[in-house]
Amino acid sequence: MGPEDQLLQTRKKVLIVLPMVAHEGITMQVLNQLKTLQDNSYNVYLVVLSQFDQKIFDSFQLRFPESRMLFAGQDDAYLSIKSLFTSPAIVSKIKTFIEKNRIETVVAHTAYAHFLMRLVKGLSLNRDRKLRLFQYFHGTQYRQFPVNTLRRYIINRVNILLAKRFDNGHLFVSEAVKRDVELNLMRHAHQKVIYNALPGNVPTGNSIGSKSRHALVTLLKKAESKYKILLPGRLEGYKGQMFFIKSFAAFVEKAKLFPNDIVLCILGEGSQKQQIERLIADLKLQDFIYVIEPVENSLLLELLPTFNLITLPSEYEGLPLVILEALQAKRVVLCSDIDGTNEIVRDGVTGFLYKALNHSDCVRKLSFIYKDRNEQLIDEAVLEKDLQSKFSFDVHMQKLMCMLEGTW
Repeated sequence: MGPEDQLLQTRKKVLIVLPMVAHEGITMQVLNQLKTLQDNSYNVYLVVLSQFDQKIFDSFQLRFPESRMLFAGQDDAYLSIKSLFTSPAIVSKIKTFIEKNRIETVVAHTAYAHFLMRLVKGLSLNRDRKLRLFQYFHGTQYRQFPVNTLRRYIINRVNILLAKRFDNGHLFVSEAVKRDVELNLMRHAHQKVIYNALPGNVPTGNSIGSKSRHALVTLLKKAESKYKILLPGRLEGYKGQMFFIKSFAAFVEKAKLFPNDIVLCILGEGSQKQQIERLIADLKLQDFIYVIEPVENSLLLELLPTFNLITLPSEYEGLPLVILEALQAKRVVLCSDIDGTNEIVRDGVTGFLYKALNHSDCVRKLSFIYKDRNEQLIDEAVLEKDLQSKFSFDVHMQKLMCMLEGTW
């Protein structure tokens, strides 16, 4: 064994368990973490439970041999009755992968990965009971999926028992997520909030969504003189696109605006796409609103400064990365005042918040922002201070690596 091999053996081995690699916030945050861990000489391994988008993975330019990756091949990445029945086979695969690679530390992301890794640790041999298992919580999952049925109650009770026995620590992306877990799962003796953050150097790549890239660039060229609003995110009910379209319609009517004045770009994909397009047609807003599929993150960040307003009308979030991206670009943001988002945006100072699901308040704030669109609406000094202290990627990674090293 050569000196380089000996050095590799002394470096800490960390397994990251992800629900999917897709165009969504958790993937972006975790792959940024993974890249930084590699740069800091960690031996990183990866388990992906379901969907794996190779183009997105490649855009992060990770040095990752196939021998350090395991694809579980699940149909979905969510904890459900169906996934419970397929769990034994997945647990066996992951357990074998951990034993083969002598992995010491596991960081699992989202509820299904949490559940699987508790089973893996519980079924491992005595030597592997020393596995350090850290559970990373990204959203207010109990608000999204309340324990309001017998089936959910049983699953949650099992998870509570497993968590108390096998979890070595809990990590949260916001205080809101921390409260959600403490109230509904458990309060762990070793837990920490590590706010989501973004690195200064964003991975580049132009292989994702060439059609959507062309559509977005073309729209922005045509709308150069218009007031431009961006609504990014997966097209799902809880993301609030349907709500905002109705509020936008009321605002356009109230302000007596025409298509030459303003444009709303909805950027995303998901199960609600047809309903969203139908609502746009029903409200006769086809000349105002355009729905475009996602583009690569590097292009989105490049184009963010061309938008006048970024909006996020979600019903619940953990800590939305897209708002951090907008604030880094010094854009005006308008968001629902939900827990998590209100930890990023200071209403009237670094951005604007309206009462969640309240059309009149949303229209009122939107009208104010548009009316004073030529004024300085945010305090950039306060914003920069928040970004450099609370949402610094260097601080984010220092906290994560301290956890991995056992120095909480």
